[in-house]
Amino acid sequence: MSNDLFLSLVCNAAMLLSLGLIYDVFFRSKRVASPPTNQIRFGIIIGMVSILLMMVPAKWTSGIIFDTRTILLGLTGLFFGIIPTLTAMIIALAYRLNLGGAGVFAGIATIMSSGLIGLAWRHYRCRESKELSLFELYLFGVIVHIVMILCMFLLPQEIMQRTIRSLVLPVIIIYPSCTALLGNLLVRQQKRYRHEKDLIASEELHRTILQTAMDGIWRMDRQGQLIEVNEAYCRMSGYSREELLRMHISDLEDVPKAEDKIACILKAIKQKTYRLESRHRRKDGTAFDVEISIQPLAFEGGQYVAFIRDITERNQIERKLQESRKQYHDLVEGTPDLITRVDTMGRFTFVNHAANKIFGLSPKDCVGRLAFDFIHPEDREATIKAFNGWMKGREEVFTLENRLVSTDNREHLMAWSTRAEYGEDGTIIGFAGTARDITEMKRSEEERGKLERQFHQSQKIESVGQLAGGVAHDFNNMLGVILGRAELMLLHMNPAQPYYQDLLEIHKAAEHSAALTRQLLAFARKQTIAPKVLDLNETVEGMLKMLTRLIGEDIDLIWKPDAVLWAIKMDPTQIDQILVNLCVNARDAIIDVGKVTIETANVILDDAYSSSHLGAVPGEYVLLAVSDNGCGMDKKTQDKIFEPFFTTKATGIGTGLGLATVYGIVKQNLGFINFYSEPGLGTTFKIYLPRHHGRQHPLKIDTLPGEQPRGHETILLVEDQPELLDLNKAMLEMLGYRVLAAGGPDEALSLAQKNIGYIHLLMTDVVMPEMNGLVLSQRLQSLYPDLKRLFMSGYTANVIAHNGVLDEGVCFIQKPFSITALANEVRAALEN
Repeated sequence: MSNDLFLSLVCNAAMLLSLGLIYDVFFRSKRVASPPTNQIRFGIIIGMVSILLMMVPAKWTSGIIFDTRTILLGLTGLFFGIIPTLTAMIIALAYRLNLGGAGVFAGIATIMSSGLIGLAWRHYRCRESKELSLFELYLFGVIVHIVMILCMFLLPQEIMQRTIRSLVLPVIIIYPSCTALLGNLLVRQQKRYRHEKDLIASEELHRTILQTAMDGIWRMDRQGQLIEVNEAYCRMSGYSREELLRMHISDLEDVPKAEDKIACILKAIKQKTYRLESRHRRKDGTAFDVEISIQPLAFEGGQYVAFIRDITERNQIERKLQESRKQYHDLVEGTPDLITRVDTMGRFTFVNHAANKIFGLSPKDCVGRLAFDFIHPEDREATIKAFNGWMKGREEVFTLENRLVSTDNREHLMAWSTRAEYGEDGTIIGFAGTARDITEMKRSEEERGKLERQFHQSQKIESVGQLAGGVAHDFNNMLGVILGRAELMLLHMNPAQPYYQDLLEIHKAAEHSAALTRQLLAFARKQTIAPKVLDLNETVEGMLKMLTRLIGEDIDLIWKPDAVLWAIKMDPTQIDQILVNLCVNARDAIIDVGKVTIETANVILDDAYSSSHLGAVPGEYVLLAVSDNGCGMDKKTQDKIFEPFFTTKATGIGTGLGLATVYGIVKQNLGFINFYSEPGLGTTFKIYLPRHHGRQHPLKIDTLPGEQPRGHETILLVEDQPELLDLNKAMLEMLGYRVLAAGGPDEALSLAQKNIGYIHLLMTDVVMPEMNGLVLSQRLQSLYPDLKRLFMSGYTANVIAHNGVLDEGVCFIQKPFSITALANEVRAALEN
């Protein structure tokens, strides 16, 4: 590239900067926020400048010119928007088309690309409030002129390469720098313009405030001569603006010693700030109370501004309030309720003696404080919302309950009754409220409601329990036939035979149904049990390994036994049921990893505790607590956890009888259960079992699973259900016993009298039409004094107990039973 061409480009750029300066001086008032016609005019000026730049270009070869129109059009798009940019682009395009030549298409492309890039950049920058930096302007220039260089590829092939090779470096060096310089000039000019505009707006705002302010405003010099007054003070005093500007502040004072007030004001002027109350005289001679606040202004010669508020009405109200206080002071101090009066700003103007208890402050210390500051933070928003709604509705009395917090953080639940107080002109001047402390009353209501809910829950559970117990007998008899026949068939079949697996499924389903029946009976507190004196620690420790496997490896089982634990009397299998159900629930409540804690302790409950917990009776208890750090339960779930068949687990996973079973077992053993749970914090169940004062007996160890003791003794079998009679006879004979089968008590007595030989064992149903099993056994013992007895029944525990069969030392087997259970119980009865 020749030095002449390089100098031409520099001169062209310098002329553009000069034109920018000329624009900055003469046309800045029409740049921003101008109407479309002015924007079009401005676009025409930019277009003319573009033509001027193209008229004095740096000529490269015939038909190809280089100038700084790309800088001009790019910055126009960036700073001035669509209308000026498009107008200037159209003019520049028309002129460039008119020039023609080999570079006409490249020239058109550079005109369009530079303007469009500027508009696009402006659109992007409109989303941000940051000012354009010099670096960003330089970067903008680089991008515009990289696109300009790309447009050179539209030149004829024979001159394109030479042009690009010669002009790329000068363009990249000169043009972005000029773009940044001119852009920075525009940025500064815009910034200056904004400052000027803000200053004008500020002056206009101050002028508007001065003339529209509700309070009177003076501007005066050090001697107290008024320089400016607003319309509010003109209305306040009755003087015109012109009259006031000829007056001294002493001309407006209406006090016995005006010179003293003037001295105070002049003193305030010297001290640079002051606030005082005085009385001013209107033009008609009447006086009004004012509050004056004086502030210095930083003007040459020292001027001051004074704000004057007419407080005549306020003083009148205060005097009336003082009179009102004297009238009812004796009345309000004689009540235990909190009585308050607040002004329209929400500040206490009066509080009676109850403030000492409610707020922890004397009435004097409460006056002037914001009433809402004493409202519990959680109740504040709701109180404000309700109060604002009442104000809009303008009902006579505002009633609300909320909590107040004293200075020593004591909470009081208050029932409010509030009325608005009105001035002579009908405007609200304050609010009078009476509040009664209902903390204890609410607490009693909540306790009563809690006890009522617990009572209703107990009634509901009892009703379901009665239903469960009512169907247990018939259901157990049917299950006994299904289980027994299936078991007998399985014993006589080879696993390879057809239908063997089907029989296994029938047997499993029947066992599951029997387990559900036992759970329902446990829930109904009618499960047949064999209570024993236990050390709860030993019983729990015997289950720890099984429970650890049950809850899985990801959950820690923590055992915290009390060192010296009282004894309890309870069926050990019921302890197993409680722990298994609670641990399974704890496991299912833990999402990933966690811990389950089992604790025991001796607890003595007093009357105070029992009065607030339904079902609790004062006395000595052994506590069994199971806690987890799982997901916890919400209030809705907690209300239903002891209901049978209620479950939060997926369908097919839970029966909904686990906690219902636990509840029934605890109640059956005269204990009670409490729980505490919060979502995300886990759950704790606390079971209280009555202390037993008797001697502890060692637990009987059952026969190992799979073993079936056999015998050859004679057994008199009495069962009034024919299908069960046949089934039980077949089972006993399979075990090697000689069986005399009777379908009722009369038939049994007849068989016993006719029998040749000795009868070793009576195995009889408990409840039968002719006589119960206990009476039958007593009749038979007259024939066979050493006759052993084994009672069986499908009825619930309360029915069996009523027939005297569940006494200690009496052998009993609950229907339905397996052949293994039968073998064990028969052998135990014979050896008893």
